[in-house]
Amino acid sequence: MVSVYFDESGRSHQENGISVCGVVASAEQWSEFSCDWKSALAKQGIQIFHMTDFAASRGEFSGWHNESERKRDFFSDLIECAAKYVQHAYVYTVDVALWNRVNAVYRLRERYGLPNVLLSLLAISKSKAIADEQNVAAEFIFEIGSEDFGNLSSKAFDAFGVELRQLSKESAAPCQVADLLSWKYRRVWQSAMQEWGRSNRTSESDSVFLQSVESSLDKLESIPHTGFAFTEPVLSDWCVERVDMRRRRSEGQGHAELNPKRS
Repeated sequence: MVSVYFDESGRSHQENGISVCGVVASAEQWSEFSCDWKSALAKQGIQIFHMTDFAASRGEFSGWHNESERKRDFFSDLIECAAKYVQHAYVYTVDVALWNRVNAVYRLRERYGLPNVLLSLLAISKSKAIADEQNVAAEFIFEIGSEDFGNLSSKAFDAFGVELRQLSKESAAPCQVADLLSWKYRRVWQSAMQEWGRSNRTSESDSVFLQSVESSLDKLESIPHTGFAFTEPVLSDWCVERVDMRRRRSEGQGHAELNPKRS
């Protein structure tokens, strides 16, 4: 049995990126992982790892503001634990503003719903392929609270014939790894895309941009993973390759933008 645990970083109403990560391992590997992971947390007096709390030194990490060395060592311990057990991780990212621009031309909302649904379907497809290669059954587990989960479940069943489950992050330690990876990818790509947008874009600047992303993700290299972020041309091409995605001239966007300006 292969078990795939998912978590997402970012929300569709926020003006930044969204990332979804699926982490793959056998049920036996996850059982051993959970013991080691919880032990690493317990050494620091932490019950549940939330990446946003860790990064902002809040919640269970509220006393860690000036503990940079402690945070670095703890983060390294978690990465080492994940690398020991994770067979592969798949991380997909898209910028919400980019999604809205492409949605103005193509029927993204009507076809997929929210951005995390498309990202999750891609991660499910890739992780299911691992189970198929190993000729074993697979289960797909999302953290409770995932956006548009009912729609995602329906589309996953239609596309792959799989049923999705939900568990709390407290009872599903592997979701905490997916949380870490999805947050890291979202923040790195968000920062890099902002910097790229301010630069004079040339082939040389594109190369520097990619190098900066790779450098920022070096700490994750010990975990076998595949990361992918949609650019506007790539997402547009994705839509072009699918039947009946382009909007007619007389057609509106069908839905309001995902992150309308709020007063």
